[in-house]
Parts: sequence; C-alpha cells; structure tokens
Amino acid sequence: RKKIIRELGDNPQNGKPILILKGRWGLYLRHDGVNASLPSSTDPASLNISQALLLLEAKKKDRRKK
Repeated sequence: RKKIIRELGDNPQNGKPILILKGRWGLYLRHDGVNASLPSSTDPASLNISQALLLLEAKKKDRRKK
C-alpha cells in the first residue's frame, strides 16, 4: 500500500499535484501518471517543486527512450 509522505504542491505548468509517496522500494514522486524514484541521498522534507520537476522530467525522457 502506498502512503503519501508529503504533497509538494501543484505543478505551475499544469496545476496538477506533485506527491512524495512511500512504496515497496522506497520514496518516489508521482505527478500526472509519472513515477520517479527519489535518490536515497535526497531529504523529502527539503525537496522543492523545481527539484521534483527535474527528477520527473528525467524520468519522462528515460521512459521515451524505451
């Protein structure tokens, strides 16, 4: 079962929420159908929206390559 750790806020580009969740394999971000793992060195309490958007964008690019 997924547990919401923190809601970062809404993406300024589309107004949809960015969430930090705890799943089976650790913390991850979810936004608009994209899940991106949070690096273990990242403190979820200090993560901001711009950092989250960078991680999500990298995941989107990685997903497109496949």
